[in-house]
Amino acid sequence: MFQSAVEDINQIFRLRYSGRAYDPTREVSSHDLTAVFEAARWSPSGGNMQPWRFVYARREDTKNYDRLFELLSSGNKEWAQNAPVLILSGSLTVRLNSQGEKQHNPLAFHDLGLANMSISLEAAHRGLMAHMIGGFDKESAREFMPEDIEPAVMMALGYPGDHSILSEFNQGRETAPRTRKPLEEIISTL
Repeated sequence: MFQSAVEDINQIFRLRYSGRAYDPTREVSSHDLTAVFEAARWSPSGGNMQPWRFVYARREDTKNYDRLFELLSSGNKEWAQNAPVLILSGSLTVRLNSQGEKQHNPLAFHDLGLANMSISLEAAHRGLMAHMIGGFDKESAREFMPEDIEPAVMMALGYPGDHSILSEFNQGRETAPRTRKPLEEIISTL
């Protein structure tokens, strides 16, 4: 039913890459950092709640950068150490009903995913990489988030760098061909 691939999609989807080799000599400008967060701000959300929240630190702010960096699992620390910006994202998991009572927000993480994808695409548009990181201490990350904000993923943000700075294992991951499941495997009709 579907062609194997459609070549005329917007190329930003193919440019977006969750790389691990960051250029440790290039900082992200304030303008570009603001732009990626602005892209997140314009993401769609259920009821326009915009439940996402972001906490970030730049590498030059050593104290705060180290606080976020220490949340990462050891495997992620190896490559994320060269990213000039670390971002912790979370979502407001409750909303107020018409009586002013807190209730579960079932779309919280869906909406955050849209905002994180917006960051990723805007980063790619600007020649940056945004790599989502699930391997971190979510319990300890709560101290960086306001009440009712559930930490979800961290991101490393920066410019692509030389793969040779990575371990042999991660060099292999960086140079492996990018693959996607065929459409037939992810789509069905009723």
